[in-house]
Amino acid sequence: MEPCFFTARQKNMYNYRMAAQDFEKRATRFQNDRALMIKKFPLKFDLPGKDAKEWCKVCLGSKLYNEIYDEPCSEEVEACLPSFSILCHLEQHMVKSLLKYAYRWFLAINMHDSIAKWVYSLLTCLERPVEKKCQKFLEIFKSAMRQRLRACDECEDKQLHMLLAILDLSFMD
Repeated sequence: MEPCFFTARQKNMYNYRMAAQDFEKRATRFQNDRALMIKKFPLKFDLPGKDAKEWCKVCLGSKLYNEIYDEPCSEEVEACLPSFSILCHLEQHMVKSLLKYAYRWFLAINMHDSIAKWVYSLLTCLERPVEKKCQKFLEIFKSAMRQRLRACDECEDKQLHMLLAILDLSFMD
């Protein structure tokens, strides 16, 4: 059926599916070109290891950090965008850890724009097929996003639908 005959909801779902297909192409290209990208985009700072709070400062900045964690961040930290100079240097275990941190941050403050950007980018880095444990985690994350759809604003709704379409197309059996 031509998109011009769709209802508004059907057009949105069609657009999310098309964007998810575009994501799949980008993710495949990222995986194929990762070694070259590591050379082209050198790491500009030391990554925080497995410290969720330090990663929160890097990914979301001190303002959102203070919304998520009880103890305030004493320094003002600007959030980093998920750039190639960070993403291509992440090993798979760290990509999975960061997705888990992003899930916790999402549960704390909903799907803020910064979290959505990082989740999208981390999913790009995630090698497929994923093992069962990771698959189960992604299903839990999807369920939480679907639940959040019931009480979110329009901007968050679009981000959630986009991520759900990506997960459905690229990561679910």
